[in-house]
Amino acid sequence: MLKLISLAVAFVATALAIQPAASFGGAPPALTPGIWANITPPATGFATTFGIAQMTFDPNNPNTLYACIDTLGLWKSRDRGSTWAKIGTLDSPIQVEVDPGNSNHLVATQGVRGKTLGFWVSRDAGNTWAMPSGFATVSAATTNDVTSMSVDPSNFNHILVGSHSPWKGLSNAGVMETKDGGTTWVTHAPDPSWPSGSVGLNFLFDPASKQGDANTWLVMTDGQGTWRTSNAGSTWTKVADFNTPHGGAHLFYATNGTAYSGSTPYPVRSTDNGLTWTQITNGLSFFYYYGIWGDGTTLYAQLSYTGNNAGQGPQPYRTSPESDGSTWTAYHGGTQTFNDGPFMMRYDSINGIMYSANWASGLWALKVQR
Repeated sequence: MLKLISLAVAFVATALAIQPAASFGGAPPALTPGIWANITPPATGFATTFGIAQMTFDPNNPNTLYACIDTLGLWKSRDRGSTWAKIGTLDSPIQVEVDPGNSNHLVATQGVRGKTLGFWVSRDAGNTWAMPSGFATVSAATTNDVTSMSVDPSNFNHILVGSHSPWKGLSNAGVMETKDGGTTWVTHAPDPSWPSGSVGLNFLFDPASKQGDANTWLVMTDGQGTWRTSNAGSTWTKVADFNTPHGGAHLFYATNGTAYSGSTPYPVRSTDNGLTWTQITNGLSFFYYYGIWGDGTTLYAQLSYTGNNAGQGPQPYRTSPESDGSTWTAYHGGTQTFNDGPFMMRYDSINGIMYSANWASGLWALKVQR
């Protein structure tokens, strides 16, 4: 087992910075319940990129949204998507997460493209960013081309990071772990069979249903199946032959404790916290899926693949009751269709809004009907 531990405690002296964004924010968009609305940031040249990589909102103030746009930087809205401003100088971030205990504390990853590859921390809600020197040290021995990121649901400073490129000296890549928000890192070697490339990386930990813990993780590879560890990467067990779409799959726990993950050629579900998995085929097409997400009552899914749906044609969302999850039907009879489905979805339970980051098809918001 490869173990690389950095004891560096200071941030890189030269942090990325720009002047604070100009004042912006207005009334939230008027959403019609049951109808998806386009709230895509007005990024110049958006149509020439892969589009929205991922999005999130501030759990302390869900009016504040963040969107990562391929090659066009990080964008922020203070009014649920009515107006947007570009912030910071991360030029092509992949994922950003907000600390539920401190709205000014953000972490982000960037890989694949751009001049600001790596793991970054902001202490001022995204206006300035710094790379912890501990990450600079560990990435020198592995890679700074990082993409997948998963945050421990019980501790925001405990973070897992996956990479888009093989580690130095290896033909594949394992998992980087920090328990102090990026100051120090431990590397966990991959299973020898893992291929190079992106991984779907998630904690198998759901405090609400009392499943898993901070040492139980899931890695879905891009070609050698799905792997589980219950001892923080000391050993890995292959639990399924299903693979992640390129870029990495996302995990969601329904209210009944069933775990859902994106996968190919169908999304998958587990009723034993990732020990076994079943493909979901009833009502879903054979293709790529990055994830399934729910609003407490209904689950949502749609096929998707890195910027477009690869000639499948416009598709509707599919839904299933969270109490079921096996049988799926077209949302509202398929009256709304999209050229690509979501890489990332998030549900704002306070305002009852489902958000969907659909690559080059943009960012969409759905006021959930009850």
